[in-house]
Order: sequence, then C-alpha cells, then structure tokens
Amino acid sequence: MGTWGPGVFASDYAQDYLDELAELPEPERSAELARVLTIAADEPASMRDHDLFGAIILAAVGVVAASLPSGDNLLPDEDNEFEPQGWPLPQPAPAPLVALARRALAVVGAPGSEWRTGWVSESVSIEAGHTVQWLDRVLAGERGSGDVTEEPA
Repeated sequence: MGTWGPGVFASDYAQDYLDELAELPEPERSAELARVLTIAADEPASMRDHDLFGAIILAAVGVVAASLPSGDNLLPDEDNEFEPQGWPLPQPAPAPLVALARRALAVVGAPGSEWRTGWVSESVSIEAGHTVQWLDRVLAGERGSGDVTEEPA
C-alpha cells in the first residue's frame, strides 16, 4: 500500500475503499459511509480495531463532499487517478451524513492526528492542512470553495 500525496483520494487505502464502496448496492453505500464516519467521529481510538486509517476516513469524507455542489471537482473524470465502477453517491448526501463527515474530518484532520503527522516534509504537511480546510469548507456549504490546491482564506 502507498500514499502518493495529501489529496483526498491519493492513497491505495483510499482507492481500495472507493472500489469497495462502488461494489455495494447503491442503497447500502450511505450506510457504509455512516458506519466508517461514526467510528472516526465517536470512537477514534478504535479505528485501527476496525482496520480504518486516516486515508480511508478522508476518502469517505471526500465521497460525501463530492456529492455536494461545491465538491463537484472531486467527481471522477479523465484526469483523476481512480475509476470506480460507479460513483458512490448519485445524489447530494443528506444533512446528517454531511454533519457526520464534518465531525470525522475534525478528528482525522486535526493537527497532531496520524494523517496530519505522517508526511515526510513540512511542505506536504502544509498541503495536507489545505486539503482538510478545503473539505471543511465544502462540507459547510461554502460557495466558491475552489480547488483543493487553493490557499485557504
């Protein structure tokens, strides 16, 4: 398994999770996202017991964010590194799932978390912080959230 950058889906863990999610029947995908996000938000100390890593949680948050209007640049296209069998959420995520994704992001994306401290350079760590800030803005419904690589306001 490898990680190639601080992007939302930039790891083998994230790619594998997207594939697993896409293989589920469509009605079960939201429930699976809720399960993973609940563990991260409410029981972060048990994440490893459930074989969950920060990159997987970030991918789950990214799927929720991609379903929202300001997260549409996360949708699969010819430039993305992944091609799941079908995009996991065809409609905007319901408000409770969005709120849960935000809570999980606050845990996984917090300074000092495993995902935030695992980078080999300060510049990549800063990029990881930008990814977290951007996702939070998308989940908060801020219009004009821009690209994940833009500098936070």
